[in-house]
Amino acid sequence: MDILFFYNLFYYSKIQEKLIHNCHYDRLLVIGTIIAIQFSIKNK
Repeated sequence: MDILFFYNLFYYSKIQEKLIHNCHYDRLLVIGTIIAIQFSIKNK
């Protein structure tokens, strides 16, 4: 489940990179990366 979680989060951020030009998803990207970092630290 962890690999799928990171894959979905990474893939979703890739989609958001395309949407940044049209909308303001910068905050969601920052929050997503912070959650991913904290999640990876907890698993270690």
